[in-house]
Amino acid sequence: MKKRAWLLSLLLLGLTAFTIVNHINHPSISAGATNTHIGAKAPSLFSLSQLTPTQLRDIIPGKGGKPMLLNFWASWCEPCKSEMPVLEQLYAQYRDQVDIITVNLTGKDRLTEVNRFIAENRLTLPVLLDHTMAATESYRIVQVPTTYFIDRKGFIAHRVLGPVTEHSLQEEIRKLLP
Repeated sequence: MKKRAWLLSLLLLGLTAFTIVNHINHPSISAGATNTHIGAKAPSLFSLSQLTPTQLRDIIPGKGGKPMLLNFWASWCEPCKSEMPVLEQLYAQYRDQVDIITVNLTGKDRLTEVNRFIAENRLTLPVLLDHTMAATESYRIVQVPTTYFIDRKGFIAHRVLGPVTEHSLQEEIRKLLP
């Protein structure tokens, strides 16, 4: 009996792993998802509201002619908190050359915590709020932080799942610049 339960557990674990990998690798499985592989056209962010006072020229990747660094985060995510000051520094350094935008997973976060975090860290970089999780779905976010690097024509050049270092951010930004 124990052997049968063990085999059933192993089978369920295998099916779960297959489903997750298949979901990540095949965008058509999720109705709202789009192709977010390297070289794909980046989804629009037009439906998101903006929290910080910095005004965006537009939030359609590639439309403004500038490359974009797009970071998905949540206030409860420790690695997200750690990399936010670096993103703020890069925003100050590259704001004229690269759109550096953050998207908070507001549908899975508390707006009061988001506001507190922004105030405590004196963030001025654009923070978009994904209340409905539409952008999170479109960009197929499975973990935070996740960072996309989008070229000036609006195509995904690189994606990082998990935390990023200042060095790797700088390196990827330089690749986007002429």
